[in-house]
Amino acid sequence: MGSRVALAAFALFGLLLGGGCEAECYVVDPLPKVRKELREQVDDTLDEANVSDEQRAKIQKLFAATVRARQTMRDETLPRQREIMAELRRDVPDRARLTELLNKNIDAGERYGHAVIDAVLQTHALLTPSQRKQLAANAQKPSDAFEGSWLLDRAVDYFVSRIDATTEQRALVQRVKLHLIKSGRSLQRQTDALRAEGAREFAKDVPNAAFMHGTVLRGRGFVREAFYNLTGYYLLLSSKLDTRQRALLNAELVRFEPCPTSTPIPPRVATLDRIN
Repeated sequence: MGSRVALAAFALFGLLLGGGCEAECYVVDPLPKVRKELREQVDDTLDEANVSDEQRAKIQKLFAATVRARQTMRDETLPRQREIMAELRRDVPDRARLTELLNKNIDAGERYGHAVIDAVLQTHALLTPSQRKQLAANAQKPSDAFEGSWLLDRAVDYFVSRIDATTEQRALVQRVKLHLIKSGRSLQRQTDALRAEGAREFAKDVPNAAFMHGTVLRGRGFVREAFYNLTGYYLLLSSKLDTRQRALLNAELVRFEPCPTSTPIPPRVATLDRIN
């Protein structure tokens, strides 16, 4: 878990506000695609440390084993994601139920995070001190500054136009947008610092496994805050809309729902699975 997780959530919230096209469910990447992308990500990372073919093969095997943990996480979280959307569509959503569902999904993500940390710790033993230091140095590089996006700006403009928003509603949407950007900046700084902590520990000859796993626990707080904020923004906007406007907003929630497994995969990018 980290900045990519929650910043992707902020981007997806922008998509919810109206992407300028018909809303549709999101397609969950099939596991073969997940495995392929993971191999490519690991290869790209290892290229930075000039590892041998033997080292690369062993490390790839370690990370390939985490795909099972990812599948377990998806099996747990995707049904609850549908429950969350159903709750948000109710005339009076149950905030306690929403919190419970969000926390359970965050718990599942945390368990997956620990599986990844286990693979990282096992990788440590396969690398030389200089290779570990090189990978750690690269991991400590700060993320590109989060200053909003064209997608978010476009989504906001489209949304207020689509619902024929009043002056007061337009002002509220703009305030939410500014809060999103401010929260995104703060989240990015926090998670960059957390990643740097883990990288420095990884560079040591004998890393503290408890400390490494602790980065997942500390990251949990950042992710929870991000998703609580997103849910709060949605509920606030919904409470300020009339019946017709609320129906338009609720219809957009399908963007957060995983498509049924029987649905053919259309030529579009899966989104929430990247968050998961």
